[in-house]
Amino acid sequence: MSEYFGIDDPTIKTSNFPKWEIQKGKEYRFAIAVEDIKKAFAGKKAHYFNKKRFLCKSDKKREICCTHSYGENGKSANDAKYRFGTVVVVYEINSAKEIVSWQVVPWYFNDQVWHQIKSIAEEFPLDTVDLKLVAVDPQMMKFTITNFKNCVWRRTEKIKQDVIAQAAPFLESLPKRICSNLTIAEIAEHIGLGDGTVATDTASSTDIGSIVEDL
Repeated sequence: MSEYFGIDDPTIKTSNFPKWEIQKGKEYRFAIAVEDIKKAFAGKKAHYFNKKRFLCKSDKKREICCTHSYGENGKSANDAKYRFGTVVVVYEINSAKEIVSWQVVPWYFNDQVWHQIKSIAEEFPLDTVDLKLVAVDPQMMKFTITNFKNCVWRRTEKIKQDVIAQAAPFLESLPKRICSNLTIAEIAEHIGLGDGTVATDTASSTDIGSIVEDL
């Protein structure tokens, strides 16, 4: 292929990972689509601001992502929260409640969903059951999750191998896709603190929010 091409070149295809499009009020039957359930999840602490989720850079030292106030409408965006990812197989159910097809997709969610899944796992191993999700408010990640008595995709060897094969590339990319890994300078620019050379908070009694407003 030539190094130069037109906008209408049909051979140019960008990577497009599907995602689970959860609709409000709908019920779903799904399962964790990873053979080794002990390696089924990835999780990172991240911040969310201005339509971007980025990795928290604080470790032994608190970085600007945590020390400077940049929340909107009274929300504290600088509070890092865990975000999790896994790969699921979502079944298509007909009116007779029969499974007619399935789709393997990555799924990213917050700690509230994590605790619901963990609660089920404490009683039923996740590689033995399907799960039921009722979408209360998908935008706010409000779901009700319960379990069924068995796991459909693991019962048939052909389907099992197909699911595992389709899940493999999603599972490999989970950690990278949970959030953006911005540099300190990129975070500073994103939250409106310039080039990242600003000083971090040195006095707990100082109103960091007022300092940001004065910059």
